[in-house]
Amino acid sequence: MDFADWLSGEIRARGWTEAEFARRGKISPQAVNFAVNRQTKPGRKLCQAIARAFDMPLEEAMRRAGLLDELVGLPDNAKTWGARLMALSPEARDTAVRVMDSVLATFERAAR
Repeated sequence: MDFADWLSGEIRARGWTEAEFARRGKISPQAVNFAVNRQTKPGRKLCQAIARAFDMPLEEAMRRAGLLDELVGLPDNAKTWGARLMALSPEARDTAVRVMDSVLATFERAAR
């Protein structure tokens, strides 16, 4: 089952319309319609809407959308961190990356 089929099925299983899903996910009905009709690839905003509306972890929504499949070979916790970073605003993401870089540098120095 591809992503569009999965999303449509989940919306129907809850007895919702696309408009109701969009309202609950805080995303435009047009964005939902484009995703369901395969006119656009799912991205971060849609995944955030799915996580909000379906009350599921963002990582699961991103995995369903195929956005984490590109990270094959990474440990699951690295994928989780990637999903969490993508959920942040660009400014918050930059700050988080700077903090992580600093912590990693400390561990790398200690390992030498």
